[in-house]
Amino acid sequence: MRQELGVSERRACRALGQNRSTQRKVQQGRADEERLTEDIIELADQYVGL
Repeated sequence: MRQELGVSERRACRALGQNRSTQRKVQQGRADEERLTEDIIELADQYVGL
């Protein structure tokens, strides 16, 4: 978006209400996140009918 509009990173982030560091930091998930999600879904399936 920033390049398309030809504005600086600072201006683009201010307009969007975002911290500038969010544009550089690569989001990292937890190593066990997929397994935790599967466990939650399994538990939810067990208790939905109660």
